[in-house]
Amino acid sequence: MAYKTMQELVTRVERALYQVAGSQVQLYSQEVIMQFVQDAFDHVYADQWWPQFRSRETRTLNGTTGEISTALTHITRYEDIQYIFKENSRRPLPEMPSGYNSTIPIGDGTPRFIEASGGAKLFRVYPATATGTLLIVGRKRFNDFLLTDEVPFDSTVLTHFAAWQYFTDDDNLASAEKHRILYESKYDKLKKDNLHAPILLDTESADIPDRWSEWSR
Repeated sequence: MAYKTMQELVTRVERALYQVAGSQVQLYSQEVIMQFVQDAFDHVYADQWWPQFRSRETRTLNGTTGEISTALTHITRYEDIQYIFKENSRRPLPEMPSGYNSTIPIGDGTPRFIEASGGAKLFRVYPATATGTLLIVGRKRFNDFLLTDEVPFDSTVLTHFAAWQYFTDDDNLASAEKHRILYESKYDKLKKDNLHAPILLDTESADIPDRWSEWSR
């Protein structure tokens, strides 16, 4: 899929605004439109595990504090981690149960649980003395986009979301509703396509489903 730059997305939103008569919508602010496009991206980014944002990074445990030896490069927040696999395993490590007593030592050196660390390394494993290599799968984080930056998401969704928000602020509710419907229609289709991507249900598969879905014959 060919993505649009922020400048191209702003131009698309401007065209949507021009199609509606009225003095208020003609006095647009490029900075405001950019913010609405950014808001649209931030929303869809956090809403699903989209494949175009996926990052896989391998790190070695330091064997003393339960942390990895060097911070991750593209995954910069704990909530952006989807799975963590220990070396030669196809099952992701579970999060530490809230009622588990982590002060009881386990001496085999195998990582068993993960939890947020609140530091630059984002997470730690238990036991803290575990060793080995981890594969961290998650989504890479983006800075706010500049006009020349390519925005890696469907341009129709971003355009209609931004126009919807602009018309709402402009108190043009009829036009806002039109773009809300167009946005939700396209976005729902993208989510369904993402949800129904082929997965393997074999428990030994590396492709672990993260949600249930209904189906019919």
